Amino acid sequence: SYLSLIQFIENNNRIPRSNDSDDDSARIYRWYGIQRKKTINGKLESERLEKIKYIIVNYDERSIYE
Repeated sequence: SYLSLIQFIENNNRIPRSNDSDDDSARIYRWYGIQRKKTINGKLESERLEKIKYIIVNYDERSIYE
């Protein structure tokens, strides 16, 4: 799912949104939302944490790290 998220970002220059029309975007959006919440709650392994933090800081308008 991380690779799907990266590919979506590269193709669209943004993270997926809940109102995107296709099923793949919706699935990626839900997966990312779970990872983002785990990041906020400190429940991700360090390797995954760094990857998700990078996406949050660079692409998520709701960044918790600004």
